[in-house]
Amino acid sequence: MTTLRRLLPSIDHLEAFDLAGRLGSFGKAAQELRISQAAISYAIRELETDLGTRLFVRSRLGVTLTEAGLGFHREIAPALAHIRHCAEQMRRRESSEAVSLSVSTAFATWWVLPRLGALRTDLPDLDLRVQTTDRDLDLRAERLSLGIRYGTGVLDHYETAPLAPEVIHAVASPEFIAGLAENVATPADIPPLPLIHLDEPHRACPTWASWFAAFGLPFEDRGQGLRVNDYALAVLAALDGQGVVLGWAHLLDPLLASGRLVPIVPQAWRTGVDFMLVWHGEPNPETARVRDWLVEHGHFPRRQRATGATTKNPRTRRPGSV
Repeated sequence: MTTLRRLLPSIDHLEAFDLAGRLGSFGKAAQELRISQAAISYAIRELETDLGTRLFVRSRLGVTLTEAGLGFHREIAPALAHIRHCAEQMRRRESSEAVSLSVSTAFATWWVLPRLGALRTDLPDLDLRVQTTDRDLDLRAERLSLGIRYGTGVLDHYETAPLAPEVIHAVASPEFIAGLAENVATPADIPPLPLIHLDEPHRACPTWASWFAAFGLPFEDRGQGLRVNDYALAVLAALDGQGVVLGWAHLLDPLLASGRLVPIVPQAWRTGVDFMLVWHGEPNPETARVRDWLVEHGHFPRRQRATGATTKNPRTRRPGSV
């Protein structure tokens, strides 16, 4: 097999060709790369020799791509842009000034994103990377600054601070509730209604059966109702009036406050489990600023906040995450 290095000995030649083809000028390409025009001409000539074909037509009026050059440029320009983007992302990831926050899609959608405007106002020079994941990644192994975890997702080697208690309502849209034929007053009235189920593929999380069990009610899940594997979709289905969904209070506070979703009964399940902000080791100053801001804007009374209230690996009754 012919190696890429034997076909194209220098990536510098490709970069020179890409710029010259895009700008239509050896001189402008030289200015962009801060090298001489002669160096650009040499790089293009070497690349033409390596490929065995002319890439540019040269004239006193400038340069234009040949048919072969146009086709080659069309293929390699996106590839070079992708390599450049990946390298820039990796460099930013390794930067000590960047802060990465690992969260589930639901937490990012309903908790983090609504706070980003205020966070950037308070910390305007912050370089924050929100990384959604369907699994609880090991922060140390993945070189992540902060994570939001629940249950056994909080590992022994993490430092932790509480963000929000787990309180789960049964919620629906006002239009759905208004269309009910019978009054719904207690959890026992809910099972006959269309239910929206979250089938979390990678994290165990409370289900309708566990919610009813908290009130001493049996519930047999026979596959009825709407089933989705993403909590954001479950909430959107409830907003669309398609049924009743389990509503985590810390995620849906804005929707509940605006009246777009309404608890269908006054009872809520307080599980006694907390969602935690986690980090590994001594954070750098930028990570500490983000950590303190997130804890300050969490759902606990002020006396329970700040780094002085952190704990090691709080014991929980079951694993899961939303």
